[in-house]
Amino acid sequence: MKVLIIRLSALGDVVHSLPAAAAIKKGLIEAGHTDTTLSWLVEPPSKDLLLNNDLVDEVIIFPKKAFKTKITDPTKWAQTISQFSQFSTGLKNRGFDAVIDLQGLLKSSILGYISGAKIRIGYSKVKEFSHIFLTDKMYIEDYFAEGSHIVERHLDLADFALKVLNASPVGSKAPRGEATFALPRPEASVYDRFSKMLSRKQNKQPRVVLIPGTTWDTKIWAPEKWSKLGQELAIASDTRPGAEIVIVGGENEAPVNASIFQYIRNTQTPAVDLTGKTTLVDLIALFEGADLVIGGDTGPMHLACATKHPKVLGIYGATPSKRNGPYGAGNRALALNLSCQPCNEMKCPLKTTACLVDMSVEMVLERAQEMLSSRQ
Repeated sequence: MKVLIIRLSALGDVVHSLPAAAAIKKGLIEAGHTDTTLSWLVEPPSKDLLLNNDLVDEVIIFPKKAFKTKITDPTKWAQTISQFSQFSTGLKNRGFDAVIDLQGLLKSSILGYISGAKIRIGYSKVKEFSHIFLTDKMYIEDYFAEGSHIVERHLDLADFALKVLNASPVGSKAPRGEATFALPRPEASVYDRFSKMLSRKQNKQPRVVLIPGTTWDTKIWAPEKWSKLGQELAIASDTRPGAEIVIVGGENEAPVNASIFQYIRNTQTPAVDLTGKTTLVDLIALFEGADLVIGGDTGPMHLACATKHPKVLGIYGATPSKRNGPYGAGNRALALNLSCQPCNEMKCPLKTTACLVDMSVEMVLERAQEMLSSRQ
């Protein structure tokens, strides 16, 4: 059986979809569909998470940004239409038996329809009336409500999909078990590079990775607070060793992260700034050697959860901490739970961003130290 998983958009969304995809493939194979192949349709930033991944048989790149850029230029419309037509034909010619739409947007459901698959499975209540292109819809009251974690919600859709595909008895729930995050394995040279670059954790010195940057204004904790937090964690006390601080982020976050790094280095303690110097696979290796990762609601933070090695602390503003928080036992989401949270807006409607402005360094530091002291 040839199955297409559609999950466009951000890295964190793709990470959250991995357990559902694993459950679908496992369920189909156990039901006798031993020839099952799983293809993924994603946007370019997430492809490295799926390449060389045992769960994935094929990665199909949807160049949304390229199409969007060209369509604003009338002189390139003919070229854009031709390229999209070629992409659509290539998608349809693969002969998919079923599509699982984990995105729940109009763009994803249209692509599912274009694929030509006779079975198109997704959620019933999502944005932009995307469900009209589905053949089988799992009822959900509100896709964006807090309720259960999005990983669990996708696993429910996986159970539903297996029933539709006759891979589990009607009326019964497929065995859930532990969520499986299939990730590509870093080369040994990646681990060697970090071993040489980072100090050896002497005297039980913990390694803490900070991820200060993200995309939305309503997800960003102030740089000066990150600086103070990193410095406080790096300073040793009579009861605990100072942490080795590692800062990561994308190239566009380099100036801000550099200022945070310099502030922390004033303590004369080990700190490394890897901003713009890591691939997604590099981050997997880095997180596996960390004791604690602290970040906002961003893809790399969710990737850290998927490795299941460090504990993860998420700092939450506009987005729902129960639905989108750090997944997994021992991980924690820190939110003020104001009456306006979560608003799910990229810009604060009240123009205060109080959900993050009022989040003190002391609050985050206290929770971080609790998690470090209880680490095994």
